[in-house]
Amino acid sequence: LDLFERSGLKATATAPLTPTTPATPATPVPQNLRSAAPLPPDFTQTLCLSFEDHPYLVDHSIVRQLEGWEHQEDLNLVVPFTMTIELLSEIALSHAPGRKLVKVGKVSAYRWIGLEQPFEERVKGTWKTPDTLELNLEGFAQAEFTFSQVWSQPPAEYVGAIDIGAKIAEPLTMAEYYDLYSFHGPQYHSNTETLKVCARGMVNTAEKQVGKGSLLDIMGQQLGLFLHLTQTENTISFPVRLKELTFYGDIFDQDGIFEHTLIITRMTDSVIVGDMVLKRDGEIWCVARDFVCQRFQNYLPVWHVILKPQSNVLAHEIAPGVFHYANTNQDNVLTLLDKRYLNHWDRAELASDLPKDRWREHLVSRIALKDAVRSRAKLPDGTMPYPIEISCTHDERGKPLIVGRGRLIGAVEDICVSLSDKGNEAVAITSDEPVGIDLEKIEDKDESFWQAAFTLGERALLAQLPQPETAIRFWVAKEACAKKTGKGLIVDPQRFEVSAVDGDILALGDDRVETRRIGDYLVGWTLGT
Repeated sequence: LDLFERSGLKATATAPLTPTTPATPATPVPQNLRSAAPLPPDFTQTLCLSFEDHPYLVDHSIVRQLEGWEHQEDLNLVVPFTMTIELLSEIALSHAPGRKLVKVGKVSAYRWIGLEQPFEERVKGTWKTPDTLELNLEGFAQAEFTFSQVWSQPPAEYVGAIDIGAKIAEPLTMAEYYDLYSFHGPQYHSNTETLKVCARGMVNTAEKQVGKGSLLDIMGQQLGLFLHLTQTENTISFPVRLKELTFYGDIFDQDGIFEHTLIITRMTDSVIVGDMVLKRDGEIWCVARDFVCQRFQNYLPVWHVILKPQSNVLAHEIAPGVFHYANTNQDNVLTLLDKRYLNHWDRAELASDLPKDRWREHLVSRIALKDAVRSRAKLPDGTMPYPIEISCTHDERGKPLIVGRGRLIGAVEDICVSLSDKGNEAVAITSDEPVGIDLEKIEDKDESFWQAAFTLGERALLAQLPQPETAIRFWVAKEACAKKTGKGLIVDPQRFEVSAVDGDILALGDDRVETRRIGDYLVGWTLGT
């Protein structure tokens, strides 16, 4: 219908032909109305991926773990956006034999392809025109592939030098770049030298490495590096869309040194967008337009612990062996911290339907606890263990116990710990002897609480002291002493009686508890003998 309407022909009513009516000679059909060849049939193909077949993905782990860690489910293996493009390109080319792949367009990534376990999903192929094939990897990615018999001419605007503005910073060495700003391992170190850092982009040299998609991955790497070098907020970025990637040579002819130019076209608080040009020997090999990366909140301590947990913690030591962590991160950043701090043993203890708020509280408490243990269990070279080398279990009464994994088997089990969390706040303590800690928000309590929690002697003391802070101070002291016994306050809270107050230190029988205010909270922990 579209072809007919654009032809300019008009429909006319004619009487039916009869044997006595001479036949009108046929009018030649315009070229654009002739029947096109039927489209090839749609198809479905299974894409199977495994770590065994793609071992180089150990160097594309969003949260890189201890080298040689043998538990694959903890490695956070992620298929790069550009590896996904190459995998789908291979499928597309297999359905267009003898033709050249000249463009990959309308590329969208919905979620990461993780390889903690073997991956197997269907790819649906739909021919939009005789030269354009759409592939849909259900739930993960989608793209269109355009074929031709010949390569087109590169755009004149990118022939020769490309204007990206005035120089704004000194180039980094590759060691500095990958050490400070990138999670990529050596098999994805496609950036070989940064030549220019300018107001509207960057120029560098790139070379294909072992990892599939490593050469094209330079595009996302450079967008991320530009953010780190020029911005102070939302400097974590992940690719989500690509309008088109046009090739002027074979997509898989990737040998040699390429000059890569990044041209920033748009930047907001939530996205960074750029065009990219890859040249080899001065000839344009491909051009990317509208490569979009989503920007995420970044807090430098988070970035440091993601890249180098052996040298960094998130929790703060407020007293010897006592660590406090206050979470201010959005859930998308907490998801990264979940991968950093929890191992598969930890996750096995969590209910699959755990509500979001309880997951958040659990993670915050484990950050405080594991940082406390890691700071205590230094390795011979002075570095700290990785969080995944530590698990927290509980005995039958709910008392937390530490279990060493990997290098730490048998090395941390004698450490006594206690922890407490409230919303986005958590505290933890480590010791050589039984210990207890508690955290409570400072707020008014009703009369029933006073009646159940405090003895007559305690109420007499409280009557002389400011409220509600002192009542909460007494309560955390009771909780800390109860946790030290390994039972918690399943026993009568009045069994633990505050008998004296000396500044921030409270006496309860033979125990002494130090208390401290942190913002709107009070924390109390038992002191050693």
